[in-house]
Amino acid sequence: MRKVLILFLAYPLTPASAELRPATNQSWMEYIRAANSRVRKESERRALWIDGEPGLRSRVRAGEIVASPTSGKSPVSIPNGLIHDWIGAVFIPNAALDDVVAVVQDYSRYAQYYGPTVRSSTTVFNDGEQASFRVRYVQQALFVTVVFDAQYEVKFCHIDDQRWYSVAHSTSIHQIRKDGPVERTLPADDKDGYVWRTYSNLKLEAADGGVYVEQQSIALSPKIPVMLRWMVEPYVERLSRSLVMGWLSKTRSAVLAAAH
Repeated sequence: MRKVLILFLAYPLTPASAELRPATNQSWMEYIRAANSRVRKESERRALWIDGEPGLRSRVRAGEIVASPTSGKSPVSIPNGLIHDWIGAVFIPNAALDDVVAVVQDYSRYAQYYGPTVRSSTTVFNDGEQASFRVRYVQQALFVTVVFDAQYEVKFCHIDDQRWYSVAHSTSIHQIRKDGPVERTLPADDKDGYVWRTYSNLKLEAADGGVYVEQQSIALSPKIPVMLRWMVEPYVERLSRSLVMGWLSKTRSAVLAAAH
């Protein structure tokens, strides 16, 4: 269990860039501290999120993909920003822990596994305990197509034969304008960007003849202008939910395809 504590304590709580307002950064870091604390407590109890609601594990075991705001509410308003926090789970039957780890660590093939949302991806390094990778995302957002490049750092913790954890955070996110041969990259934390920060934790548990996959995904974005909030905010939350569920579904498909 000590390895779990080290893993989550290792998440850097200093901002990746100084361009965001201090109050926004501070609120984000406090939120991530609270998220890490919750995950550590669950780890100590050897519990998953799906164990917190009666019947939820059984639904997932039966094949349902479930997702919900982690704290019951999303987005969470902070000074000059919004935090979008969703968690979801899927069960992959007849899979071993190593089968799932092999897919989620195969960063160079993310475009194959998670396309078309992921257009391209590159592994920077992976030493088995931590990794870094780059991804280009393409996402339809209301009436526009959003393209952005992100780089992540990931830390892994193989607890035992039944459990595996990882924590990932973005080290840079750059939105792309005029995607194509002549493109323009916006600065990190640009005021016109759609996403400033992301954090996620992934928990795997081998049980019941397969592997339970549980992912929490947290993102920091600028606040939506008041005049547009009524229209944009519901869409953003539907998108947040669909992205988590889509990632879980595609992970299951990739693991099952690799087994054949």
